[in-house]
Amino acid sequence: MANTALTQSALTGPFGLLDGKAAVRPIFHIARALASMATRERYSLNSSRPGSVLGVAAAAAAGGKSVWLTNLTPRTLAVRLNGVQSSGALSFRSLDTASWPVAASGTRPAAQIVRATLSLAPFATVQIEGSG
Repeated sequence: MANTALTQSALTGPFGLLDGKAAVRPIFHIARALASMATRERYSLNSSRPGSVLGVAAAAAAGGKSVWLTNLTPRTLAVRLNGVQSSGALSFRSLDTASWPVAASGTRPAAQIVRATLSLAPFATVQIEGSG
């Protein structure tokens, strides 16, 4: 049986994307990204540890691809990216406890350069973008 989890969320209120104090919760950025992917071409994405790391991939708004990965565990995980090829630079943004203040202000966390192996903090979500 697969591990399943329930995350309660709503647009506003105690479980809302907005906290009622003119701040957004980090999940707001994920909901916005998933909504923007709705009309874009999607790509197959496989995880060798689907109980620990899951993700989605789609065409990025400015071309290239956008990949979102989430660590489903309370442990920091090393995630190796296989099959990522790009003629341009790849970057990633992380939503985790360290980026919470920036994300809560409505600003996306700063982009960093992708390495072959990423370190995903507990329950973190990362967005990887590139032209490949």
